[in-house]
Amino acid sequence: MPKPTQPTSTVSALKQLDRLNADTPPPSLLGSFFTILLGLWLIGFFSQLVKDFLAQPPLRSLEILWTSMTGPIPGPLFPITLKPSLTETCTVSMHYSGLSSTSSTCAAAMTVAGYPPDECITLDPASDEPLTVNWCYSDLPSDGVFISCEGVASSGLTGLSVNSETDMPYMAISTPVHTGRTQLQLVQTLNETYSSNHVAYDRIEWFPVLLSSTLDGIAAPECLPGGGNDALLTLHAQWTYQHIVPHSLLDLYSSLGGAYALSFEIATAGFAISLFGKRMLKRWRTSREAATSNPSRNELNSSL
Repeated sequence: MPKPTQPTSTVSALKQLDRLNADTPPPSLLGSFFTILLGLWLIGFFSQLVKDFLAQPPLRSLEILWTSMTGPIPGPLFPITLKPSLTETCTVSMHYSGLSSTSSTCAAAMTVAGYPPDECITLDPASDEPLTVNWCYSDLPSDGVFISCEGVASSGLTGLSVNSETDMPYMAISTPVHTGRTQLQLVQTLNETYSSNHVAYDRIEWFPVLLSSTLDGIAAPECLPGGGNDALLTLHAQWTYQHIVPHSLLDLYSSLGGAYALSFEIATAGFAISLFGKRMLKRWRTSREAATSNPSRNELNSSL
C-alpha cells in the first residue's frame, strides 16, 4: 500500500498562516441556497441592464460653428439643392461684390468651385432636375444666391424650393422659397447609427427665416430676367454640426462586469454573515447543553 505523500514545508506554512481557509468546508444546504439565489438575481439584473442598454437613445453632440471659418466643404463652402417647379422657368445667380474681406473670399472660393459670381444658370421646368450649388457666407446683405422666376407669384412664393433631409423618419422635404430676402441656417448631421452608404448617414437640413418680402434697395445681377418673382438667399453667420453615435458594446460589458463583481461581493458578505450567525448560534447551544448536563461547582459543594 503506497504511503500518503507528506505536505511540503511551503504548504504546511501556508496552512499555518491561512486560518480562514485552513480546512475546506464541505458543501452545505445553505451554500447551495445562496448560490441559486445569486444566480437568479444575476440573471434578472443582467436582463434589465441589457434591456436598458437597447432602449437608451444614441449619444448626440452639437457643435455651433462660424460659417466664415469652416464648412462642410473646404472654402468654406455649403452645398444647397434648389428644386424647380413644373410650371415656372427660374434663373439662379451667385452674387458676391467683393466689397468686404468675406465677400472677396467668397468670390474667389466660388470661382475655384466652378460657380463664378454673376453668372446665371437657367432651370428648365420640363426636366424637373434639381440644381446643387456651393455657396458661402458674406457679411454684406446684398450678397448671396439671387433667384428670378417668370410668371405670377403664388402667395408670395417663387418657383423654387430648397431641399432638406430629415430623419423622423428619414425623408427628403422641400421648403418653398418666398419672394424677398430669406436667410438660411444649416444643420448638418452625421448619424453613425446608419451604415456609411445609407442616405441618412450624412444629411443636410436648411432652416429658412424670411427677413423681407421685397428686394427694395438691393441690385440684382444684370443677367437675371427680373420676372417679378425675385428672391435673395443669404447664409446665416452660424451653422450647427450634429454628431450621432451608437453606444459602444464596451459600455454594456463594463456594466455587466461591474454588476457581477458587486453581486459577488454582496453575496459573499451575506454568506459570511450567515455563517457567522450559524456558528454563534451553535456555540450558544453548546454552552447551554453543557450548562444543563453538568452541575456547577456551587451545586457540588452544597451536596457535599
